[in-house]
This record gives sequence, C-alpha cells and structure tokens, in this order.
Amino acid sequence: MPPFWKKRSNPPPTDLAGGPYHTIPDNKSIRYMVLEAGKDDEPLVCSLHVSRLRKMPYFEAISYVWGSDDQNHDILCDGKIVKITTNLQQVLRRVRLATASRTLWADSICINQDDGVEKGEQVRLMGAIFSKADRVLVCFGENEDGPAERVASLISELNDMILEEFTFVGEAWNAFPWLDLPAKERLLLDERWKSFEALLQNPWFSRGWVVQEAGLSNNAVIFWGKVEIKWICFIRTLTWMLRRLPELTLNLPRRIRLYAQLYKDRTPRESITLYEQGRPKFEILQVLDHARGLQLKLDSDRVYGFLAFAEDAKLFHDIRPNYSLPALAVYADFARRYLRKTLDLSILHFVQHTNVTIAETNVPSWIPRWNIYHFITIPGEFSRNKITSSSWNSWQKFSLLTENGDTLNVRGIVFDYVHFTFGVFSYEASMDEIGRLWRTISRSKAVTVYPQRYRETIFLQTLGLDLVAGDHSRWKQGLLAYIRFLKLGATLSEQEKQNASFNHHWIMLDAANRRFIVTNRGYYGLAPLATQDDDVCCIIIGAKSPFILRRTGKERYYRVVGDVYMPGKELGYNSFSATQEEDDVCAYELGEDSKDWVEYGLKEQDIHLC
Repeated sequence: MPPFWKKRSNPPPTDLAGGPYHTIPDNKSIRYMVLEAGKDDEPLVCSLHVSRLRKMPYFEAISYVWGSDDQNHDILCDGKIVKITTNLQQVLRRVRLATASRTLWADSICINQDDGVEKGEQVRLMGAIFSKADRVLVCFGENEDGPAERVASLISELNDMILEEFTFVGEAWNAFPWLDLPAKERLLLDERWKSFEALLQNPWFSRGWVVQEAGLSNNAVIFWGKVEIKWICFIRTLTWMLRRLPELTLNLPRRIRLYAQLYKDRTPRESITLYEQGRPKFEILQVLDHARGLQLKLDSDRVYGFLAFAEDAKLFHDIRPNYSLPALAVYADFARRYLRKTLDLSILHFVQHTNVTIAETNVPSWIPRWNIYHFITIPGEFSRNKITSSSWNSWQKFSLLTENGDTLNVRGIVFDYVHFTFGVFSYEASMDEIGRLWRTISRSKAVTVYPQRYRETIFLQTLGLDLVAGDHSRWKQGLLAYIRFLKLGATLSEQEKQNASFNHHWIMLDAANRRFIVTNRGYYGLAPLATQDDDVCCIIIGAKSPFILRRTGKERYYRVVGDVYMPGKELGYNSFSATQEEDDVCAYELGEDSKDWVEYGLKEQDIHLC
C-alpha cells in the first residue's frame, strides 16, 4: 500500500472494495482513460492511468450531456466492470476509433464519483483540464432529421465571409460593416437558420458545466452525428449573428449570449470589430449571472463550476469545493470572500429574489442566490461608474458587522419610496399591452419629475434599460414609431409597425420578469419582481445604480430586494445620437451621472443590510 494512503483521514478509496480506482496522489494530478479500439456493438474497454496535469500525454477531453442518472451500461476498466449511463455509452461509441486506442478524459469515469474528497479536488482542476486538453470533443448526440449538414454549410459560408472582412477592417471598435439591405434580406430568408436554431436548442447548451468545457478550450470540435464543426467557427458565426443580424429573431435562450461574450474576451483582436468601445470583459460575477439559467444537478456547482473564469485566480484559490455544505452556505461563503478580497460592492447588483426568499431571514438578503434566475443583471454588463460620495473613500467603509458576517454595513442615501407597482412583465407582452400601461400611467394624477414632452421617450427608455440593439439608425426609426404609437394611439404604417416591433422585441427581452414602478417623487423605474408599494429607494455609495430595499422594523436595517434602473431628471442625448436632435433626448440614469439627491439636501447615513 503506498505510504501516502496512511496519511489520509478520509475513507479508503473504492479499489479496496473491488473497484478500478487508485488514489490520486496530490491535487495537481488527474486520472485519465485509454479507450481501446473497437467498432459497432463491441464491448467498451478502457484502462485508467494517473498523471500530473502538466505532464499529460496527448489527450482529448469529452464534453457531453450526462442525461439520466441510471447507469445501466457497462465499460470494462482495468478488467473490472464500471456502470455508466446511456448517454456516456453512446458518446464513447461515437469517439472510439476502430483500429487504435484513444486517450480521453471524461468526468464521470475519470473522477471517482463516490469519493467526496477526490471529487472536490478534481472539480477545482476541471477548468485547467479543459484548457490543457489538446482537443475538446463537444458531443451533441445523434443528428436526427439531418440539420447538422445544413448548419455546417451555413457556418462554413458565414465564417469565410467574416474572416475575409476581418482582413479589411483591422482592429477598430465596431468597425465590422453592416449588411446592405438586399444581402440582409437574402440571408434572413435562408432556410438553414432553422437548422442553426435546432443546434442552439440542443440539450448540450442547457448544461452548466459545458461553459468551461468549451469556453476554456483552445481547440474544440462539435460532434453532431457524423458531422464535425470547429467550435471557433460556430462561436464566431454566432457572435456575428447577434451583433450584425439582430432582425433574425430565433428562439434564442439568453444563456447563449454567454458564449459570445467569452469569445469576445478570448479573441479581442477579432471581436473588437463587432462591439462598441467600452464594453468590459466578463468577470466572475457576470459569468455566474449569465449561468443562472443553466442546468446543474447540484446548486453549489453554480459557484464551483465557474471559478475557473475568475480573472484573478488568486482571489479564490483557497476555495475547496465542499459538497457536504448546502448551496446557500456556498453562496454566502463566496460573497463574503468576494467582498473581503475586492472591496467591491458590485456584487450587490446580482441579488435576485422571489416573493418567498425576500422574506426568509435565515440567509442574508444581500447574498446573491445564484439558483434564482429572473433576468440578466445590467450594471454588470456595461461600464457604469461607481457612485461616489462627498467623502471620496467612504464607499470603502463597509464592514461585516456580526461574527458570522450576516449584516453588511454600507453608506447610502434613502431618497424616495415606491408609490405604485405594476404587474410583472412577460416577454410575450404585446405593444397594445404596453400602450394600455402607458395610458394608465399618463392619466394618473401622480407627480412626475420628467418634462411632459419627453415622458413617452423616458418611459420606453426605462422599459428597455436605455439599451440599443442593432444598427443605431434602425433603432432610432423604431423608437420614433413606438413613441408615436404611445402618444397618439396612432395606426402605424406597415413600415412603422415593422420598425416599432423590432424595438419592442428587444425592449421586452430586458423588461421581462421585472416590474414598472413610479415613486413618490415621480421617478419611473424598472424594478425587481419582488418589489412592493412603499419599498425604499436607496443610493448605496460604491454601487452603480439605485437599489430597492425592504424595511425590517428596526431603524436603518433593510433587506435587499435588488437594484433598479431609474432615469434621473437631468436630460441628455441617446448614446446612438450622432446629431443631438430633439428626437435624441433622453434622461441620464440616476447614479454618478445624475445625482438628483444632492438637490434634495439628503444626507448620507449608515445603512445595515441584513
């Protein structure tokens, strides 16, 4: 028996009970498999080996959908039968070579799933494993009804076009040209987009772990039936589609955008041409946020499964996955570590609650629950400035007050209260429904801080979080048509309907699962789902936008409902305005660029978030 086993306090590994697993000697080594040659229905046979990760031979890591937990198939590992799932059996048969062995890494075989200590250590290495792999085999399963061939041809053609254009545009922000109208119309009518949509609906994209498996790889290939598609070609095409063909309204899960963002961050020389200047790199909080809608068997993996994306690995190098802890304890530990090590209150913007969880007192309300998914957090996506104080460094003066770190003390200004809340928006809400909501608001006798002539504009700005989709001139045309519809209840021409409908589609993507509010002072806001009448509107020094807080009955102690988008009184021009015309007026968001609370003479105070 190797001497290092004697030093372990955990139970002995399973090979002592007849299984194939020998203990991995340290936290820098991994187990890999050599899959023996075979074809068709011949039995699956492999051998298991251990190596330091940095000394691994050429190997390929498998990314696939686990599927059912039922292990009703066999693979012979070092002469011992190991039970595997149907999906893994199909994947191994697909990648097995007929005349040569193949060195592979597959998590459910190469990690002893019955050894919690080993599992925790190996999970920490998974990002490094997929980064180190010579190839990552992204296995989509069978090519039913044959969409894979059509997708491959579409991706090949568009990828060639994109690469050719890259040679002309150089490395300048947002320099990639838009399609002319005839080319755009031809491409929008291409039937192969239906097959592309089928690809994006593949169950593989719903898994959480695959984000790092493909996102951190240096050479990944999609296996769909017998068709192979290079991952970089697919993700380049997807990003181009999202940035230059927004009129293509596929049934596209929001989580897909995470892959485009990771492509942007990993290939800046290419992607810079498709994005406006100032779009920041994704940090760990944005990755966790975009991954909320993904499927993971264990909610604790909503943190553990994405730590490899931390830009500064030193921040979280001491986190050891501990699957004996409940998920909420994992979230709390992550949040406290983040605050202590970064002194960054941005984490508060990622708080989301249901009507049930906001009332629960066993977990601090300011700790993001990564297993709740209503919407994508906006301040995390764009370069908004942190709100500063009259005392320049007071935003750093927060502390975890209690021994267990449950109460967060910050500096802030309570500047308003929620007067009206309206129903939670659905993505399917029609323009007519939005029109009825606007008529209800505009006919009410509630005060408002906004000039009469711009209220419809600021209303739509609030619903859409002041974001722009697609070509700026096209967006402006749609916005003007939408404003005309709200102001006059007018019957729009077919072209105006088309323009306004384009804006409506993108506005509702951002408004979905939020609710519109009007405050006592007359501000409009797009607030979290759990917001109620009489909730508190608060500026937190060091954050990027206002927050909705819930009073607890104890003076200056609040629960965090979530952040809120709220235009201020100061007017300016839309980000897409080139001419600064009357039609381009908008309101600056309450925050560092619009400090209305100063005008009200309100003072900073200690605020205790619990």
